[in-house]
Amino acid sequence: MDFHLTLAIDFDGTICSNKSPDIGEPIMPAIETLKRLRHDLKCRLVLWTCREGLFLEKAVQFCHENGLFFDAVNTNVHASEFFGHPKILADFYIDDRTPGWFRMGNQERWHMIEEEIRERAKFNFKNMIKEITP
Repeated sequence: MDFHLTLAIDFDGTICSNKSPDIGEPIMPAIETLKRLRHDLKCRLVLWTCREGLFLEKAVQFCHENGLFFDAVNTNVHASEFFGHPKILADFYIDDRTPGWFRMGNQERWHMIEEEIRERAKFNFKNMIKEITP
């Protein structure tokens, strides 16, 4: 049984300021939060972006330079399970196009996102224990 949460994260405007097709400035609360969630909760991270080709390579390189690594890029973590399925399957989709995104500052927004993901992880863990406990 695998109960690690999968997070699909947009790039432009979410991980860095939106200067597309160029790379904007890093949004450090986003990068630090994602690194913590990966480390603490073993969340699977999927870079989910419209970027392709060289623009995508530059985005991945930018993330690596900032210590952020992904389990998949523009594909499902377990691609073989969903061959041909165009939608990224995730527990959370984090994107600057989310309603209400601009009502908060970066620090507040990413604190809220982290709290919600940690709550979901606790819920998933409790349900896992119920399933395996006789």
